[in-house]
Amino acid sequence: MNISQDLIDFLKINGFTHTQDTKHNFTNKHCHITILEDADEFRGLYRYYCVESELGQTYSSNLEIYWLIGYLTYYGYMDKDYKKP
Repeated sequence: MNISQDLIDFLKINGFTHTQDTKHNFTNKHCHITILEDADEFRGLYRYYCVESELGQTYSSNLEIYWLIGYLTYYGYMDKDYKKP
């Protein structure tokens, strides 16, 4: 699975680090983000986020960066004045 370098750069400059020696897992002091890939008969192959925190696990329906930014800033897992690459 190829993950956009822009997404990787965005997460890194906003305090996330790679975990487990893979480009698909990121963590900071508040949460852990995994980029997953799955397939079903209706959508075919698709990718999505799983955010794990003290609230449990939350899943997106796709890799929409605006969903991720909104979720992370709403719950205080990333600064509302986030940095752009």
